[in-house]
Amino acid sequence: GGTVCDDYFDTTAANAINAYGWDTAERECFDSDFGRDAEQSLFTLVDSEGRAIEGEQLGLLLYRGGTVCDDYFDTTAANAICRYMGYTDSTRWTSEESSSFSMAIRSDYEINLDDVDCSSAEWESCSFSEYHNCAHKEDVFLSCNSVDEGETSKETPTATTKPSVASTAVPLYKGGTVCDDYFDTIAANASCRNMGRSGAVQWNSHQRFGVAVQQNYDINLDNVQCSSAEWESCGYSEVHNCGHYEDVYLSCTALAEAGE
Repeated sequence: GGTVCDDYFDTTAANAINAYGWDTAERECFDSDFGRDAEQSLFTLVDSEGRAIEGEQLGLLLYRGGTVCDDYFDTTAANAICRYMGYTDSTRWTSEESSSFSMAIRSDYEINLDDVDCSSAEWESCSFSEYHNCAHKEDVFLSCNSVDEGETSKETPTATTKPSVASTAVPLYKGGTVCDDYFDTIAANASCRNMGRSGAVQWNSHQRFGVAVQQNYDINLDNVQCSSAEWESCGYSEVHNCGHYEDVYLSCTALAEAGE
């Protein structure tokens, strides 16, 4: 009933699983540095039948598919989670038992989150525990304000024929965002060329494409320093000390011509 962590996992292990009736193992990972798709959000809201609902409705809050206990939970935590899911803030939260959510349905879930304590309306400011001392009578119910229309779109890097109309996107490294520490125009050019473009049009940070979208990613790259516009010249760290407000946004020129 649980997932399998990838530590030491390889193709041999994957194929060995066949002995237990699994399908033939296939490689489902991405070796390319940039451009992996988003993972599912940590948080969802469900109705009394366990169906996913929009945040404007009061629903049972789930974290990694399990409920959230109300210990230390407050309006700041509610706002942080709503913003994480792409809404502006919360309209209501409660842990009072709801007649529309039978205990039988709630008991189908594990309790996966406890002691949520946030210092601001950003999820990065929150501490929490994935161990609990709770019962389902303490489950959190939450509703959020409408999605902020200015913070909901996300584009993947797209080739353009004119730098002046190049789209700005969040570049991904091994499926996660890139922090702006030490990042500069040389690093931007190297990143674009690594993605098959001829160079960068512009880059920036400290913006928002969409809280829900960005928060779905880990931050996988930091301290990028390049001596030329070739990725091989770059030093970097895959350990970071960043928040998503430092995510790099990048727009690139047209696809590099053959032989460039």
